Amino acid sequence: MSLYIGLDIGTQSTKALVWDTEIQTVISKAQHSYGLDSNENGKAEQHPSVWVDAVNKSLAKALENIKDRQKIKGIGVSGQQHGFVALDKKNTVIRPAKLWCDTETRNEAEDLSNVVGKAIPVRYTASKILWMKRKEPDNFKKLDTVLLPHDYINFYLTGQKVMEAGDASGTGFFDIKNRDFDKKAIAAIDDDLEGSVPRLVDQFQPIGNIKREISELFGINKKTIVSPGSGDNMMSALGSGILQSGIFAISLGTSGTVFCHSEKSLQDSDPEVSSFCDAIGGWLPLFCLNECALGLDALTDRFNLSHENLAKIAFQNPDQKEGRVYLKKISNITKSLKTGYDKVCTACKPAKEIRIVGGGSKNKLWVQMIANIFNSNVAVLSECDTAPLGGAIQASMVNGCTSSQDQLIKEIIKPNS
Repeated sequence: MSLYIGLDIGTQSTKALVWDTEIQTVISKAQHSYGLDSNENGKAEQHPSVWVDAVNKSLAKALENIKDRQKIKGIGVSGQQHGFVALDKKNTVIRPAKLWCDTETRNEAEDLSNVVGKAIPVRYTASKILWMKRKEPDNFKKLDTVLLPHDYINFYLTGQKVMEAGDASGTGFFDIKNRDFDKKAIAAIDDDLEGSVPRLVDQFQPIGNIKREISELFGINKKTIVSPGSGDNMMSALGSGILQSGIFAISLGTSGTVFCHSEKSLQDSDPEVSSFCDAIGGWLPLFCLNECALGLDALTDRFNLSHENLAKIAFQNPDQKEGRVYLKKISNITKSLKTGYDKVCTACKPAKEIRIVGGGSKNKLWVQMIANIFNSNVAVLSECDTAPLGGAIQASMVNGCTSSQDQLIKEIIKPNS
């Protein structure tokens, strides 16, 4: 029996799970929540030490009942995309990380777009680096290494500072079609920045073994490998079995996303469809609704009722204020996702199957709303936490668990019965 760990470093929490390859089942899960530092000007930041603490706590909890931890063979890390972690020459974090949802860098994004000659979204990493150069020049002088959130956790686990194509494709300084760094875009931020961007690694090779401190902290064999990991969307695609054209996923989380697999880059298809690299050598056309579950969470605070209670009211008493407002909010979000879905379908082959994943997939009202508005049958997967599952699956593949990833995915990814 071999066990693999998946970690997902999210905006609101870090999740850890343990997956057993023999029975193809997640046997343990844990989660540790946290907040972010934000303001009305668009600031959204977290210190990477928050993620490390959450990794330690969630992983310790997930491993509580694992008696033989020597059976753990690998770890795969998923992380929120587009963040900017700045390290100095001593590998110390210089300042809190700016997150994907930080929009203080609007001017920098616009300026970079004009210089580079292509749109660089405000939420991408590139504008955050230029913002620090302009607004915090003393901090910028200290900059030695640029990392993304999941890269930083990889560094914490292994001591290796690297990037891979999937997460790097959301930086704004990556050549998505050719799966390599865009030197022109990097130089547009700063002439000397190229030396601060770590090397790109093969997505099918381990980046290293865990550090001795990690081995001792969790009682895991020091030969445990860490796979390259990727951004949360790439890992969610892997954990959802999105490996061929025609299968779509709708992820209902802090943000809402619609994505599928593509054999080619679709960069210029639609400005609202991002053409990321995926974690298995292909591409991931994706539509993102930046505020998804957060809008519904605001209603639970407003009415002091759980999602379950609000959904129940909406089912039984749709004219009651709480139910009516909740139903309308879900409907509006779902219609926006449908608009994005249509855009992705235009760029790719039409969907043969739609899979609902993420925390929102537990909301039966929402799933039914999607089925109605999309006028399609949808499948809710038995494991909704597809990003950390994708991390565990990738670690097993990188460790040589199987020679047929398609068959492996089919055995793991199952609709909810």
